[in-house]
Order: sequence, then C-alpha cells, then structure tokens
Amino acid sequence: MLTVIINWLYMLLIVFCLGYAFSRFSEKTLHYELERVDSILMAGLVVSTVYAQIFSLFYRVSIEANVILVLLSVLICVLMGKRMAGFIKGAWKNCSSGYKIVLLALFLLWGFFTSRGYMVPDMDLYHGQSIRWIEEYGVVEGLGNLHSRFGYNSSLFALSALYSMKFLLGHSLHTVNGLIAFLLSVNVLEIRRCFRRGKMLLSDYARVGAAYYLTTIWDEVIAPSSDYAVMCTIFFVVIKWLARLEAEEEGSLWSFVRAVCVYDYIKAVSGVDSDIYSETGICVAEGEKVEGNRHISSSGIVDGGTVDGADSFDYRLAALPFCVPGFVLRGLENDESGRD
Repeated sequence: MLTVIINWLYMLLIVFCLGYAFSRFSEKTLHYELERVDSILMAGLVVSTVYAQIFSLFYRVSIEANVILVLLSVLICVLMGKRMAGFIKGAWKNCSSGYKIVLLALFLLWGFFTSRGYMVPDMDLYHGQSIRWIEEYGVVEGLGNLHSRFGYNSSLFALSALYSMKFLLGHSLHTVNGLIAFLLSVNVLEIRRCFRRGKMLLSDYARVGAAYYLTTIWDEVIAPSSDYAVMCTIFFVVIKWLARLEAEEEGSLWSFVRAVCVYDYIKAVSGVDSDIYSETGICVAEGEKVEGNRHISSSGIVDGGTVDGADSFDYRLAALPFCVPGFVLRGLENDESGRD
C-alpha cells in the first residue's frame, strides 16, 4: 500500500503539472479554463496518455519516458510555479476541515484497494503481457500475429507502462485504475450539496450511479483492465457535463467534454459511444441539426462540429497515436489471394 501511495504521489505531481499547462492552453485558445483540481488532474492524464502512446511508437516506455516527463514538469514549474502554487492554496482553503479528512480517507482507502484484491483472468491472459511488451520494447510490429489478443490496442496499456516503475522496482505497478477510481469518488462527494439545496439534481443521480459502480470494482482495481477506466471516465464526464449545465455554463465546456470523451474512446473502443454523444451534444448546444455524421449549422453550412475557439483544434488528433499502434501490432497479413 505504501508503494502504491508513493507511486500515486509521483503520478499526481506529473499529471497536475501537465494538466495545469493544458488548462492555460485551453484558456488562451479555447476560452475555457479548468477551475477544479480534479478536472486538471484528468486533463493531465489525457496528456500523459497521448505522450505515452506516441513514445511507444518509437521506443520502450520506461525510464527514458519518465525522465523526459520529469524534465518537462520541472520546466512547467519554473514557468508557472507561482500561479500553480496560488491555485493549489486557493483550492485547499476553500475546502472545509471535514471535507479534507474525508478526502484523505478516500485517498488511503483506494490506495488500500489498489494494493490488493482480485486479478481478473484477462490480466494473466494478455493485459499484463501487453504492458510488459510496451515497457521493454514499445509497440512491436506484427505482435498481434503471435497471439490475436496481443492485437488488442488500448491506450491504458501505454499509460500503465509509463507509470509502472518497473525500471525502479523490478516489477510493474498497475495503479492507474485505482487513481482514476479515486478521482471519480472525489466527484461523488459533491452529492453532499443536495442536502443544502434540499433536493437532488440530475448530476446527483449520476453521482449515485457512480457510487454504486465504485462499490462493484473496489476489489478489482488492482488489475490494469481498460473496462474500469472507461466506465469511471464516462461517469466523470457525465457528472461534469450535467453539473455545468445545471450551473448554466455551456460554451467551451464542450471542448473539455469532447477531449475527455476521445480519451475514453482510445482507452477502449467500447467507449466510442461517448465520443458520438459528445459530438451530438455539441451540435445541440449550439442550435445545430445533426444529420448522419454531418453537422449542419442553422445557416445550412456543413462544418466539422467545432465550437467557439475549438475550431482551431480537433481533439480527435489525440486518437491518432491510438490508431497507429493498432495497425503496427497487427502488421501486414496476407490473405489467400496474396493481396496485402
């Protein structure tokens, strides 16, 4: 458990630096600022995942990838250290003493769950092996031809390899799922506000659903299964989305929702629905019609479904490092006709 917590502290430091830098980028180009620590941490996980995917295309994801991340984080601290410190102090002061105690208890509780539990069968079948291949070699061309399950491509494997610390401990730590579950549980804590309001809002019902889901996976988050990360991320996005709509803050919120939905998709193709829904939601929020896979604006002009400042940046570019390994893992296979 102590090892898991130390690993988490390292991850939180890195992803916060990356997420904060992304927040500044989002503020300047997309006119949307990430105001909560959990949103910044999730954004940092998105950036870390894309980085790990790209790195795995050229080299193993091991100590070299971590050294570059540490140097990048140090640079971010040098450039934005004062603003980051002010942001953290402000967020900490706004929390009550009781909330801080519950937050610490949740952190330790999920650290305990992540350090022991039940390993799902797929862990031994191919999850653990796929991560080990990435740790030692990166993406290997044609690996899927050795065993069909090695052709399964999930960005979570690259992220797990990045923070597994195998180069330091001699064995891999699979703690990413536990950290994502912890971030979701922090969102669930916001349900306490319904007691002050005297009524439950739609986002509160989503939090109840998330709380129930967390009770079903607490003994399995030790396993690096992409399913848990996908579901936790979907709940995270839905809760954030509904809470913002209830606060009547739309606008470039969709930029953040869209980014995390694409991130959810690249962790497992089963999360593709979340990306489709985010695209549809963007159009509905902007008063557009949706016809098939095209977005028709009220002026009748077909566009790419972009919103506000997001027209200069398409988050689906983040999916490219996910798509490329899929082709590389499967390599080139000849069919019976001899065609590639």
